[in-house]
Amino acid sequence: MPPRTRARASLALPFLFALAACGSSDPVGSGPAGSGPVEVRAEVRDLVDSSRATRPNATFPGAPERTLQTRLWFASSAPRSAPACSRNGCALFVLAHGFGGSTERFETIGRWLAEAGYVVAAVRFPLTNDQAPGGHPSAIGDVVEQPADLSFVIDELLAASASSGDSLSGRIDPERIGILGHSLGGVTAIAHSRSACCTDRRVGAVVLVAGIEIAAEGFFGPISASGPPTLVTSGSDDPIVPPASSESLYGAIEAPRALVVQSEADHVDLIEVFGEVDPALERTRDLVIAFLDRYLGSGGDLEGALDDLATQGHLVRYDP
Repeated sequence: MPPRTRARASLALPFLFALAACGSSDPVGSGPAGSGPVEVRAEVRDLVDSSRATRPNATFPGAPERTLQTRLWFASSAPRSAPACSRNGCALFVLAHGFGGSTERFETIGRWLAEAGYVVAAVRFPLTNDQAPGGHPSAIGDVVEQPADLSFVIDELLAASASSGDSLSGRIDPERIGILGHSLGGVTAIAHSRSACCTDRRVGAVVLVAGIEIAAEGFFGPISASGPPTLVTSGSDDPIVPPASSESLYGAIEAPRALVVQSEADHVDLIEVFGEVDPALERTRDLVIAFLDRYLGSGGDLEGALDDLATQGHLVRYDP
């Protein structure tokens, strides 16, 4: 690693080591998954990238491939009238968990987004998930592989949609793809959409939940101001990513961009579920659907959603 990159990474590490304390506990329940009129189907697929190895980690000797267990949620029948869908299929939305995170904690938001028409995929990264072999705390450096993990999963799901006989056959519109990253997953999503090393041009909308700009620069180099429409959101009571960090990230990117800092929300309750569903997660659902409907779908009252949040006292900025 070049000296300048090492210096940036050293600045980022205090943030990232703290993530283990907030993101490594097992969830105690998924909570209610919403009660919309759309029946949602859930699947888990093991997608294996044989072109890249999984590095050794503590007691884990490594593996010659990267296995990306991917949890899917999608409507049993494509809701063609939803803004997320058209005759070409529905938009694909890929979720990236944080340091010591899990795809199970996305169960509620995943189902809600599927009810809105999106094909939702949550990727379990090989070494930074809560059940990683060798333990996730020693594997933070594997984040450099995670943008490629997202691209591989997108490749595989598009191939499944293009195949006859697959449950995803004809379901995904390859021209409408979005990603969401939480915490270290936000670092991954920043690199996947704005770093010279890793940008996937297929991505048309990005949601960064408690993303860390300095960590993205530390691991991947400078981020580009230009990129897909991006929503930056976090909680006012986040002990890991303070509101000033989200405001800095918002200021570093060009329009279209939106910023929402939810009052009285912390690092996890506006995107994950531990027990009961927090009201912050319900607000995130409405915000993300409005944002995706605007930039990946056929409409969506994003301004109305943002105005509602501002009226409730949350920090809101929008530059279309």
